[in-house]
Amino acid sequence: MSLQAAIDSAVSASLFAMEDRVTFQRFTNTSATDGGLKTSTANTTPTSIPCVYFPANPKKAEQFQIGNEQIVGMLYIITLPSQYGSVAVDVDSNCQASIAARGVEGTKTFQVRGINRIAGALIEVLATIAV
Repeated sequence: MSLQAAIDSAVSASLFAMEDRVTFQRFTNTSATDGGLKTSTANTTPTSIPCVYFPANPKKAEQFQIGNEQIVGMLYIITLPSQYGSVAVDVDSNCQASIAARGVEGTKTFQVRGINRIAGALIEVLATIAV
């Protein structure tokens, strides 16, 4: 087993023992038959990645700035391994994140606002609830 594979295995086993799973979708535009654009989404790879997610400030919604965009709402942090199943996670700020339903909770959909890669082993996704 390579060093990276051993790290990935240890990170997944220890930090992501929870049941939450995330799949990222990227918006794509294609030409419509009427000459306009048709927007659809396509899953990035890999899918169903183990993760943990939580509000960045669980007490209140905030106003914050990411890049040139002012955002008002609750900021969430989704933490996941940078590789899953020996495949690098493909996510950027043009994606949505869907956290799979579990128990009595339904699927949650977030708009990705920013990405923080940590030491090549973890990814922190900054996200808000998609509307």
